[in-house]
Amino acid sequence: MTPADLGADRVRTIASDLLCAPVDDIVRIERGHGHQNWLIHSDDNALLVKVSHPHFPVTKIESAAAAWRRATAAGITVPELLVVAPHHRPADGRAVRILKWLAGQHPREVLTDPHRITRFFTGFGSELARFHGVRCEAFASRVGGTPSFTSWAAYVEYRCSQIRQRGKESRLLPAPRLQTVLNEAVRLAHRVSAVVEPALTHRDLHLDNLLAAPDGSFAGLLDLDLTEPWDPVADLVKPRWQVFGRFPGSEADFRAAYRQVRGDVEMETERLRLAAILELGNQIINAELEGNDDHARSGLDRLQVELGERDTQGSH
Repeated sequence: MTPADLGADRVRTIASDLLCAPVDDIVRIERGHGHQNWLIHSDDNALLVKVSHPHFPVTKIESAAAAWRRATAAGITVPELLVVAPHHRPADGRAVRILKWLAGQHPREVLTDPHRITRFFTGFGSELARFHGVRCEAFASRVGGTPSFTSWAAYVEYRCSQIRQRGKESRLLPAPRLQTVLNEAVRLAHRVSAVVEPALTHRDLHLDNLLAAPDGSFAGLLDLDLTEPWDPVADLVKPRWQVFGRFPGSEADFRAAYRQVRGDVEMETERLRLAAILELGNQIINAELEGNDDHARSGLDRLQVELGERDTQGSH
């Protein structure tokens, strides 16, 4: 048990107090990137308790809560958020959230044949398209947060200024190089801005955040902690890098289903390139600040591919 780990007995007590009901059993779920996740049962209901890591910003907790509520209200298949305690003193001031447990399995456990692969990615494409149908009032770094911007170009300029500020000491992206990269992002933003509307954008779509049913059906989207009112095309970035290549034919199935709901995506190539630059700039600089050089260098390799400076055989 790490020093930051609250342990099963404390989490059981915390959950029981927040629910005003006894907790029958509790099991640690080994996922979360610094968060703690626990499966509990209370009053015959299966629930998920999420204890955020000690330094997770409360503004992100509030933003994710707003995203969960909007998605649930729109009928999207996500866990329903029941309780939010942003600074819970019994949890050492950490945020505690309790959600309904969404039944399903990790896609790797299920997608073992072409039929299930087709079924899953068709469902994924349709559900993500519906998620992107949840429109937002403006572009921002938090759902319902400020500052907010009515145009994608204005938001990207703001975001780039933040990346530039955080990246002052970057070794992998020294100031002149970082400025060149961010200039390209701003150029693309002004090119595509007229066709981009703000919508819920998950921003962390990899296999750990997707659920499958035993028959291969798509069973749900998990973990909205990074969800922002963005250009929803950004949600195609991580699946291109981390998901589609593992399952032959999956991207075609996904895109056909997505297009059936949302129609053709205008200026998709430019919008994807822009989103990749923003995501990778964040990845490189944040990883450097956290001392994770491997993750930073993998982001730099991918950025060079996205900018046409390196072929795909040179990326990780």
